[in-house]
Amino acid sequence: MEVLMFYIIFLSIFVMSCSIFQSNSQAEVKPVYTPPYEFVRVKGTDLVVGSNDTKVILKGVCLGNEVWGNPANPPYNHHTEVDFQRIKNMNMNVVRFYLNYRLFEEDSQPYVYKASGWQWLDQNISWAKKYGIYIIFNMHVPQGGFQSLGTGNALWDNVENQKRLKALWRAIADRYKNEPIVVGYDLLNEPNTSKSKDQWINLAKELVKEIRKVNSNQIIIVERLNAVSNNWSSDSNMNFFLVDDFNVMYTFHFYAATHSTSLLTPFTDKLPIFCTEWGLSEASGTGTLDQNNANAFMSIFDGNNTGGQKISWCGWSWCDKNETSAYLQAG
Repeated sequence: MEVLMFYIIFLSIFVMSCSIFQSNSQAEVKPVYTPPYEFVRVKGTDLVVGSNDTKVILKGVCLGNEVWGNPANPPYNHHTEVDFQRIKNMNMNVVRFYLNYRLFEEDSQPYVYKASGWQWLDQNISWAKKYGIYIIFNMHVPQGGFQSLGTGNALWDNVENQKRLKALWRAIADRYKNEPIVVGYDLLNEPNTSKSKDQWINLAKELVKEIRKVNSNQIIIVERLNAVSNNWSSDSNMNFFLVDDFNVMYTFHFYAATHSTSLLTPFTDKLPIFCTEWGLSEASGTGTLDQNNANAFMSIFDGNNTGGQKISWCGWSWCDKNETSAYLQAG
């Protein structure tokens, strides 16, 4: 693979626009790439590390892991150690790592977790430690189906699928509870419920409780509701809801050629927000690129908002698909 230069240069401009690690005095310092062995945590609207509450800004990319193909085996060809090195060299410090439940279990054998799934996560954690790249685990395809395309109603209408998701998150959180390189757990990508907003509110709260039974070290990330019955909207019904937890962040996604900054501006300086997926393209991941609107979002992320809140982000997507949002190209 070769880096798609025009896109990488564009992203690099944003990455270098402000420091990744900040002191409480707001003095900027150069990014640090020594492996971070302290847990990142939420304080107010910020991410911090260490006894001095050093502020952390996370900037990175999404590792898709071919989850849409519903793979039963780890996607060893999706990325390697070289990709972590490239991400480091791009001045980034986090990856959002996509999970498909079938990496761990089959529908015919629920709750029986595969060694190969754990080995793949362990390998990526090892690479992340070597290059000082934090990891966020994101459940992109849960039991019941991929949410973003409106084909995942079985998660909401089948209680057993919800039980399996809770059990899987508990197992993941328990296994990696002593790994500071793991920032936290992004519970569900782009929730698209079958009947109501309450379905996601209730499940999210249950997932938080299940994780906290075994893990109090890492952040839990809760995404705003994206759709009900595949009706996508940005109205108040879809906005953030709060969960009762001491170490939680709230996330949303934007694509510059589709979304407006009004998606974000009402919530700056009110919530600890992390944009775990964004792109220059349309929401489909391809099509028109809108650099001007991306600049507007990035300006907000860099602190040009009410309260001067700095917002961490992950860009879509570290892959070589034939899409305008892809960071890589084959060759």
